[in-house]
Amino acid sequence: MKNISVIFFSLIMSSAVIAKTPYFPDGTMMNIFEFSIKPDKSQRYDEIAKETISNLVDQEEGTLAMYSLRHKEDARHAYMVELYENNEVYQQHLNAERYNNFIALASEVIDKKKQI
Repeated sequence: MKNISVIFFSLIMSSAVIAKTPYFPDGTMMNIFEFSIKPDKSQRYDEIAKETISNLVDQEEGTLAMYSLRHKEDARHAYMVELYENNEVYQQHLNAERYNNFIALASEVIDKKKQI
């Protein structure tokens, strides 16, 4: 699974379309976030990411995929890749209680967050 995630992420990052817009021609939307994890919070980040991704993908209709990726050489460096059916679904996600719970928990373990 790790190899598939790395290949997927590499293909996404090399796409000129993705570099200019978060939307695919069919309206599908993707976000990529880069995180800096606080020292000694790596395990807690993994727990939060796993629980959140499982809940959101299973319970939010239109949330197509979410991946949490870690930098191989720097355990404090992580990425979150999100794929939504369309912008409307993404806006619903931003207003969902589950997402707000993630934001509250993530603030305990994340130093910096940057959308790519």
